[in-house]
Amino acid sequence: MLFSLDVIPSELEETFPAVLPFSRLINQTRGLLSEYGLVSPFGRSAFCRILRKVTVPNAQVLSPMIKTQLNAAADRYYDLTGSIQEVTQTLAHIAHHHPCRQLLLRFPGIGVINAMAIFSAIGSGSQLKNGSEFSAWQGFTGRHSP
Repeated sequence: MLFSLDVIPSELEETFPAVLPFSRLINQTRGLLSEYGLVSPFGRSAFCRILRKVTVPNAQVLSPMIKTQLNAAADRYYDLTGSIQEVTQTLAHIAHHHPCRQLLLRFPGIGVINAMAIFSAIGSGSQLKNGSEFSAWQGFTGRHSP
């Protein structure tokens, strides 16, 4: 991830209010499941797999009370996923009509959300001299040989 979820540029946070609750929900649910010895690898697909596994009616892994809470969390997760997909489509439309954002989208691992976040933080990037300065701005540093 290219930016901390606690330091989202204000423009993006206002446009994309589902990001923080979505991440919090996943992390809280993963923490709760770990209390029961169910550890999920990072990533949304792994989270979905474990959620499906523990919320099926005949699963004997958890008590009925915790299943009810997890079903509510699953419902919230899928609601937030829908909201995020809607906003992502809107952001994609915006990003594909701006040359600087289009350029950012060419990089592997940079999607619409990260392109919008980077652009809202640094604009066109004209204040950076080269790619190394951009990497340093991101917090990446190369190896220094003696």
